[in-house]
Amino acid sequence: MAERDDVDLAGYLGVAAAKHSALTAAACELGALAAGASRNQADHLRRFGDDIGLARKHVDDVPALHDDLVDGCRGLRLVAAAAGAGDGRTWCEQQAELLLARGLSHLRQAGLVEADELAGFARTVTRCRRASPAGRELSYGRRTSFPAA
Repeated sequence: MAERDDVDLAGYLGVAAAKHSALTAAACELGALAAGASRNQADHLRRFGDDIGLARKHVDDVPALHDDLVDGCRGLRLVAAAAGAGDGRTWCEQQAELLLARGLSHLRQAGLVEADELAGFARTVTRCRRASPAGRELSYGRRTSFPAA
C-alpha cells in the first residue's frame, strides 16, 4: 500500500486500522475475557486496543518522512500531507492524541480495578517515535485486576 501513488487518506487509514489496530484490539479483548472480564469490559478494552493501535501507527509514521522519500514509499505522514493536512506531521500527532484520549476513555469505562499501568503504557507507546532498541526488555509490572462481576 505504501508503494502506491493512488492511495487516499481514508483508504490508507482503513488499511492501517486492519493491519495495526486489529491485533492490539484482539489481544486486549481476549486477554480481558481470559482474565474473567464481563462482555461489556471486554468490549471497552477491545475499543481501547483499537484506538491505541491506530494512534501508535500515527506516531510511528511521523519521523519516517526522510525514509519514505528515500525509499519512494508513501507513509501516513505523506498521504496526510497530500490530502491537504500541511506537512502531515501536526495532523498525525493531533490524531494520535485524539485516539489516545478516546482509548483512555474506553479504559475508564471498562472499570478496571488497577488500570494506571495500562494507561501509562498506552501513553508511552503513542508517544514513542520508533520501536525499542533490540535486546531491550520491557517490563509492564503488576497484572490488572477486574472487579467481581
